[in-house]
Order: sequence, then C-alpha cells, then structure tokens
Amino acid sequence: MLQQNRSEAYDFSRFEPKPHKMETPEKQTGKPVKDNVIEMPKEQVEKGAKLRKRLRALRVVTTCLGLAVMFSISGFLVFGQVQLTELTEEINAANQQLAESQSVQTQLQMNLDSQTSLAKIESVATEDLGMKRVVQNQMNYIGLSEGDKGEVVTDTNSNWLASAWNAIVNLLS
Repeated sequence: MLQQNRSEAYDFSRFEPKPHKMETPEKQTGKPVKDNVIEMPKEQVEKGAKLRKRLRALRVVTTCLGLAVMFSISGFLVFGQVQLTELTEEINAANQQLAESQSVQTQLQMNLDSQTSLAKIESVATEDLGMKRVVQNQMNYIGLSEGDKGEVVTDTNSNWLASAWNAIVNLLS
C-alpha cells in the first residue's frame, strides 16, 4: 500500500544533538558538597615519580632480557636444524656410496663365480695346461685284506722337549 500524495512533515529537530546541561551536585540535592580532591605532599609525588622511573627502567631491562633469551633460543634452534640437515646429507651420501660398493661387490662375486665354475676349470686344465680326463684304464685298484694295516713310523729317539713341541704344533694345526 503505497501512499504517494501525503502532505505530512517530519520534525527533524528531534534528531539533532541536544546541548548537555551539567548539573552540579548542589543543584541536585540542594546541599553544599565537599570537595573530594586530596592534595598529596610534593615529596610523595616526587617519590612516586622516581619509583615509576625505576619500574619503567626495570620493565625495559626485563623486556630486553626476554627478547635476548627468545632470540638466542631461536638461534640455537636454527643452528640445530642446520646441523641436522648437514648430517642427513652426509648419511645420504654414505648410503649412496654403500649401495654403489655393494653393486660392485655383486659384480665381482658374479665374475669370480663364473671363473671358478667346473666347466671353466675343465677348459683351462685341458687347453692351457694340457691335461686330460681320467680314462678307465688309468685307474688301478688295490685290494687290502683284513689283516693288513698301514703304520706311520716315527723317530722315537728324540728328546722330551721336541716331543712336547710337536704335540703343541699338532694341537694348533
């Protein structure tokens, strides 16, 4: 519902700021009010000023010390991270070198295995050294009866020191 042809007017003075009237307590109550201002002696004011200066200086010193401690802690953290990074790089380099060495060791082991195979040994023996495989007619069998034995003859005329030495050598070998 729109009403376009209205002739009403607004009083904008109601929205303007009004001057603030200060009323004294005497006007409100009708009795004279005592002054609440207390004057301090000049000595106490100067003592308070000196105390505030000292407290301000102490606050500045503690703030500076706190900042110094924070910066030193952050410096130590950065230094620790730098060392950690350097050590990690060294470990990675050592691991890479270890992997390369293991690869070389595997290659050398495979090369050694190929050179020590039975076929390779047989080819070197026949070609380079002129050897031949054993033929059946080259083998001689010896038959031993139950009563036959072999004995190793040793010299029993040696002294006790030599026999002790030989016993020690036999133990160690």
